[in-house]
Parts: sequence; structure tokens; C-alpha cells
Amino acid sequence: MQQFGELLQGLRLPAYWRDMVREQMIEAAQKAGFDQEAMEREKERLRLKRGRILKQHRDGYIEDEEMEAEVAAVELALRALEVPETNGRLVDSRDGRGTPRYGHAYLGTWRA
Repeated sequence: MQQFGELLQGLRLPAYWRDMVREQMIEAAQKAGFDQEAMEREKERLRLKRGRILKQHRDGYIEDEEMEAEVAAVELALRALEVPETNGRLVDSRDGRGTPRYGHAYLGTWRA
């Protein structure tokens, strides 16, 4: 383990390595059929839905608990659309990390 740690400490990556990994993962997602425009349309639909839910709550048509559950579901769906998935890894738009996913369960963070 000590030798492996020393090996890793000696490894030098370019400052923009995360960008390089992210670009490669996005290319792979596009080859696998990822459609950016469809994703943006779905995000807009979900944002409008969130607005309608809040309006229904404000107008007294739905209770607090129902509103919270509905908004949480919309937020979860929006978050899922924030990052495309390719080869079982999520392309994180913030920092380029690939996050492993098994089914829908999040089991930690992978770093390149």
C-alpha cells in the first residue's frame, strides 16, 4: 500500500484533466444517443410543472404535504436531467467527475 501511495503521489495530471474526462464522457453519451435538445425541453416542462404545483398550493388547491412531495419529485427529476449517464457513469456538469450508479442507487463517488 505504501508503494502504491508513493506511485500515486508521483503521478502528475494536467490542470485541465477533469475537462478532458468530461468531454470524453459527453462524446460517449452523444454516441449512445444522448439528445441535449430533448433534455432541455424536458427540463423546461418540469420547471413549468413546478410553477403550476406552487400556484395550486398558493391558491389552496393542494395541502402542504402534497405540494412538498410533488416539488421534491420534480426537483429529483430535474437533478437526474442535469447530468447525462454513459457507461454506468454520470457526467457531472459541475466538475467532470463520473459518479457510479447501479440502477437508481447512488453508492459513492468515483474520481478519475
